[in-house]
Amino acid sequence: MTDWSVINYGDQLTMAARRVDKKKKSNEIVAHATALFTERGYKETTIDAVAGRAGVAKGTIYQYFASKQDLFFGVFDTFTEQYFAEVREQVPEPGVSAEVRLRQAAGAAFKMAAEHQEVLPLTFEFWAASGSSSQEMRELFQTAFREMYAVFRAFFGDIIRDGVERGEFAETADIESITAVLVGSLDGLFLQAWFDDTMDPVKAGDAFLDVFLRGLKAGIDARREVK
Repeated sequence: MTDWSVINYGDQLTMAARRVDKKKKSNEIVAHATALFTERGYKETTIDAVAGRAGVAKGTIYQYFASKQDLFFGVFDTFTEQYFAEVREQVPEPGVSAEVRLRQAAGAAFKMAAEHQEVLPLTFEFWAASGSSSQEMRELFQTAFREMYAVFRAFFGDIIRDGVERGEFAETADIESITAVLVGSLDGLFLQAWFDDTMDPVKAGDAFLDVFLRGLKAGIDARREVK
């Protein structure tokens, strides 16, 4: 008798392996495309060039990405995912104080601003695509940017909210506005450090965070002085 359960399980493993291989190949293509877009810019980068750099046929690229625009967005999507993942990896578990978690998260972002300067020109390309490219491309990037910033605001907002609930930060904190300013500071440091290589974004970020945290704790300190 044929054991269909074994065959089905084997088929599932084969399909899973194929999915992993496909994801791996897609990531490899994106990595090579990122290098080319960074070196040459969007306009001067071609699918032929990406295929050549990746060592695959041009048709292989189209198996994963419908067009150069689609590939460019794939680069953006992958970069933002990796950026957020790297920041999250540096954050301790929720049991640690909110101040420590906030310092770790923001510190990781400031450090990345110093370590990934080569991708900033590509970021400019992303911004340009969100405002001056085709309608479809513009809407795609505008939505992606909006969602990316919302994720970062929610991430930092959750840490600050936890600090308020723990009594570490003032209860009157306007969390939405505060996190918007914090996320904006990350963008600003990234940009300034690229234009001025004498500026240390980690040092500047740490100094800003000291003031930022003092502001969050100001109401708590005032109540303690009254008591």
